[in-house]
Amino acid sequence: SSLAHCDRAIALYDSGQHHGHVRVLGNNQGISAFNYSAWNLCLLGQPDAALVRAREAVALARGLDDPFSLAHALHFETVVHWFRRDVGAQRERAADVIALSEMQGFPLWLGVGRAFHAAARVVAGEMSEGAPIAALEALAITARTFAAANRGRHAAEGFDLCDLTHCQVVGKATRETERAAQSTAGLVLHDGERVA
Repeated sequence: SSLAHCDRAIALYDSGQHHGHVRVLGNNQGISAFNYSAWNLCLLGQPDAALVRAREAVALARGLDDPFSLAHALHFETVVHWFRRDVGAQRERAADVIALSEMQGFPLWLGVGRAFHAAARVVAGEMSEGAPIAALEALAITARTFAAANRGRHAAEGFDLCDLTHCQVVGKATRETERAAQSTAGLVLHDGERVA
């Protein structure tokens, strides 16, 4: 399995001997082994072990004083927080990726850091101050479509939707979001005959 290969790579890795390979391979193979091991553990339903492994990658990268490998490891930890649905930790770690990438000039990690930071803000129900009304209307239609398509999701518990992130998270309503909801009242997205 992939996890077994990652574990073997971790066991064989010696930072003193192998860190120099970064100049040839482009990234630190020990950090990559920890990173992919963390993702494997997430996908195998072991989120706590995944977080430990991701943090080991970050600690290794900090110890090597290698900014690119650190950005790589911080990104993987960000994704582990996303798998774990820990929005606060995802946002915090993504902010670290952004700050390091801006300082070091890493456009790839800057882009993915911004994407995961924005995703954390959306899941937290945040909307930028002064967002265009069209964006708020699109959000209202999307939320309404999700609610309509998922009626009965929690029927066994006696309700349709919950207020957790796997259903929907709605932040505090503002005058603008109320206006967007009212101006799009009843509108949902359709895929042929069914609600999308």
